[in-house]
Amino acid sequence: MIALPAEPLRRAFRHPEPAARTVSPAANALRLRAQLVCAPSPRELAHQPRPNPEIRSYPAGFRISRLGTFPTAGAGCPVAAAADVDE
Repeated sequence: MIALPAEPLRRAFRHPEPAARTVSPAANALRLRAQLVCAPSPRELAHQPRPNPEIRSYPAGFRISRLGTFPTAGAGCPVAAAADVDE
């Protein structure tokens, strides 16, 4: 919606000036949404995410010096080798 961004942002993207009949309902809708989001009572217990194998962590900690890739001496750049395969 072009009615939602602030005036400097609309000018930066060269969007036309929105009609007043669209700005007011958009602003009212945002206010209503804010009230609905704040309406429920806060959680009594903290939300605990289920285990997800896609989220990786370091349960035993980590050393900055051991993070990253470690190319083998004389093998060259691993990125260049991968680029040669794709071509």
